[in-house]
Amino acid sequence: MPDAVVTPKLHLVAAHLVPYLRANRSWGRLTEQSIEALHALFNTLNRRFAAVRDEQLLAQLILQQMSCYNLVFDAGIQIS
Repeated sequence: MPDAVVTPKLHLVAAHLVPYLRANRSWGRLTEQSIEALHALFNTLNRRFAAVRDEQLLAQLILQQMSCYNLVFDAGIQIS
């Protein structure tokens, strides 16, 4: 296939994943699950602050809320 395109992601998986797995026995943080979870949180916050029309204020509120989540989870505080 001379017209086939190898994306960077395909190259990483095809050429580097097996050696990485052999060395680390896991690909834990390399999976997209954490990025997808962060994306879901961002979407939730975007809906929560949908009434805010000022883009700078919206970004500030979302960043502030994400910082609070980060503090809570880094400190191991249980949320019920």
